[in-house]
Formats: sequence, structure tokens, C-alpha cells
Amino acid sequence: MNIALSKPLFDEDELAEIQKVLNSGWVMQGPKVEEFERAFAELVGSEWAVAVSSCSTALHLAMKAIGIGLGDEVIVPALTWIATAAAVEECGGRPVFCDIDPATFNIDPVRAAELITPRTKAIVAVNLFGLAADLRRLRDLAMSNDIPLIEDAACSLGATVNGTASGTFGRMGCFSFHPRKSITTGEGGMIVGNLREDEILLRSLRSHGVKMTARGTTASPQPFDLGDFDKLGYNYRLTDLQAAVGVAQLRKLDRIIERRREIAEAYNQGLANLDLLTLPREPIGFRHTYQSYVVLVGTCGIDRSAAMWAHETRNSIMLKLKKAGVASRPGTHAVHALDYFRRKYGISEWSAPFAYCAMNQSIALPLHPLLTNSEIAYVISIVREICGSIVGEGTDRAVLAVER
Repeated sequence: MNIALSKPLFDEDELAEIQKVLNSGWVMQGPKVEEFERAFAELVGSEWAVAVSSCSTALHLAMKAIGIGLGDEVIVPALTWIATAAAVEECGGRPVFCDIDPATFNIDPVRAAELITPRTKAIVAVNLFGLAADLRRLRDLAMSNDIPLIEDAACSLGATVNGTASGTFGRMGCFSFHPRKSITTGEGGMIVGNLREDEILLRSLRSHGVKMTARGTTASPQPFDLGDFDKLGYNYRLTDLQAAVGVAQLRKLDRIIERRREIAEAYNQGLANLDLLTLPREPIGFRHTYQSYVVLVGTCGIDRSAAMWAHETRNSIMLKLKKAGVASRPGTHAVHALDYFRRKYGISEWSAPFAYCAMNQSIALPLHPLLTNSEIAYVISIVREICGSIVGEGTDRAVLAVER
């Protein structure tokens, strides 16, 4: 048995769309990218969508577009991929790490409010593992302090809060098409929003800073016109070959998410009542897309000895899963605990204890639309067997209830 953590779903649709691009002879950013952007904006309900080379570059351009510069503070969750905080650093700003709500893995709005200072220029909400953050409260917090909310919606395409799409609650939302996401273009990203001036600026910045017209175009009918550049930008473009895959993938999104939710429900039922594990939850009014199915060994907390035991137990479980042919990995980084940020800002790992424990105690189990029912049953049986053996060895169950 060899069960992969994630696999993308491809079929003849992607091949047909790619063939159209190859037949056209236009493989760089062009008409297929425009088609992908229009379809994406319509899907999420935004005025526009700008395709870029990754969600990392999307976040970087979003920070540039809102004017983050030297000394500006941006509140970011302490539990996220490094790209969220790196986008702030790349603009000369300082990421201010906010701890999470351990029940959802997402940024805690109450703690975020406590971190706002006169230097705060934005809040970034990460919708981790396919579940939207508490976006209404975060939007209200941002508006009351006259600062923009940016959504890192890398994991949450298709997720909603009371029917409203993730990525559309703030000034801009940034999505990822990495192979572990619900849909993929290999690498790629998308920025969505509603302000026309943001769209024009982003289209310029993704293409070296080319000067844009008021209509947001650069093309000239004159063969001798190379265009002008009124700012420095980047080569952050998506290609038509990648967009062709994206167009086909978008047509599959609903069934991909439904299958992910079916698998998550099977895990919820099959792994229920295990003393060792805390399972993910879906708050009322939220639609979880389960980009990842992430469990915790024990619960997040501030009892360091219990957290250390849970961390070592988590590692043991993952090694046993590997031996049984089941891939797994930690949920994601506690970014404030990474060497770069610890050294630069003198941050303690325990300054955001819930995020730190979530990194050290989390396990992402295999979840993708190609996972078969027999493979799901095998994963459940192996996890239950491993957890049962650990408890059977005399685990003190009291140590699992880490003090909140």
C-alpha cells in the first residue's frame, strides 16, 4: 500500500484546452489567461481577477498595491506558510504575528485587535486548510481602524461564509493553484478585488511595471511601440499553457470539493472518539473545502510538558503511518518560530503558543479526489490501530487534555 497525501485530478479536458493553446501558437500570457481570469472572477463574485505566477507573488503584489513600505506593520497569523509573512518583508514592512483560534487554526480576531498600533497598515487573514477565517469580524476590525483586510485564500477556493465566497471579504483576495490545492495549474495564483485602480496597478506590476492606459491595456496598434514603463515591477505572469489547465480545472471544482467533503466526513466518522486526536471542525455558517484534513494530537495549549509529549507522539504516529504506506505531513509552519524571524525580531516560539503547538502536534492525512473508498478505510484502520497501540502502552490520558 502506498497512499499519497495529495493528487490532482486531470482528464481529457485539460489535454483539450492545452491543445487549443498549442494550436494557436500563443503560449505566454494571452487570451487563455484572460478567459481564466473572467471565469474565476465570475465564480467568486468579484469585479476582476488578475492571474499571476503563484500565490506568493499574488501576496507580494497585494502588499505593493496597498503601499506597504519601510517600517509598516502588517498583522499576520502565526500559523501559515512562510509566503504570507515574506510578502510583508519583501516590501520593507514588519509582520506582526497573531496567535490563532485553536478550534479553527485561523487567526483570532480578539488577539488581532490587541495588536493594532498607529503603525499597523493592514491585516492579513489566512483561510487555512480550506476553512475561511472569521472574515466578518476581521473585516469589521479592519474597517473600524481604517486599514485594508487582505485575504490569503491560497487554500480556500470554494469556501464560503454564509454563502459569500472566501477571498471577497477584504480589499483583495489571493489564491493558489499549487498541486495540493483544490484546483491546480502546476504553479500559479490569482488576485481578486473590486477597486479598478487596484486592478490596473496589479496588471502593471505583474509585467515589469509597464505603463497602463486608463482602460487597463498596454497594447498599441503601432509595430514600433514597445510600451513605456513608469514604475519598476516584476515578471509575475501566468502563461496561457497554465491558464488552459486552470480553465479545465475550474469546470471540475464543484465535484472536486464535494468529493473532498465526502472523504472528510468519512474521516470524521471513522476517527471519532479517539482519545489521542482532535478532529477538524466546521463552524455553523461556514463551508469547509478540506484542502487538507488536519488532526491534532491532543489539543493546543500552554502546558509545555504536555505539548512536548504530544509533539513526540505526533512524530511517532507519522513514522508509523509512513511504515504502513500512508503519507502524512505537519499542517503548516508556525512562522514566528522559523529561524529567519526568530533571529531578526528576537521572537520566542511560545509568544504564539497555540500556533506553535499546532505546528508541532498536527498531522495532515491523505485527502484528494482520486482517493478510493478502500484507501480511505485503510487510512482510518491504520490510524485507529496506531492510536490504540499508543493508548494501550499506558498513555496517561490526562496529559492529552493540554491546558487551554
